[in-house]
Amino acid sequence: MHIDHVRQGASRAVFATMFAVFVAILVPGGSAKAAFVAASDGFGGFKNVFEVTDTVFAFGDMNKIADPGPFGTLLNPTARVYVMTNQAWAGGETLTDITGDGFNNVSGLIGSGFFSDVSLWTAPLAPGLYDIILDENKNGRFDPINDTVMDLGLSGEFLVGGAGVPLPPAILFLASGLLGLMFKPTRRQLQ
Repeated sequence: MHIDHVRQGASRAVFATMFAVFVAILVPGGSAKAAFVAASDGFGGFKNVFEVTDTVFAFGDMNKIADPGPFGTLLNPTARVYVMTNQAWAGGETLTDITGDGFNNVSGLIGSGFFSDVSLWTAPLAPGLYDIILDENKNGRFDPINDTVMDLGLSGEFLVGGAGVPLPPAILFLASGLLGLMFKPTRRQLQ
């Protein structure tokens, strides 16, 4: 008798967990700012330093609440992704994609806002610092409440290298360390 109660309890726990997951996916709620967007290497990994011959990809997660379309918030949220010159974003700025192809439309997977490795900008890239903007309400303006700038605690922008673009400090630090190791005196030289 005791085993039957354990089985029933386990079945109820599994059902409750599945129901909670279902509700969390389909019922919008919580914070209106749970979205993120990041530059990618095209294989799902973060990347924020590119060469002029690379392709810039992005992945992210849209907030299902921000999509104004019918059923878009529940089944298939959509947004626009822009590549913009790096700047301080206050709100109200007009979004104009600098890649030459215009903004990209992204769609989330069914029941979620996740999108993966969308090609944003193909070679040749122009050297400089850039931001990726996720325009969730698709109005062509940056709204800090609804829209997201590439961040995730990284540098907040991505760099395209080339002539005249300074190297990131981490690369300079690594190079100076390697040079120091090359010229480090050996024991024989010290004696």
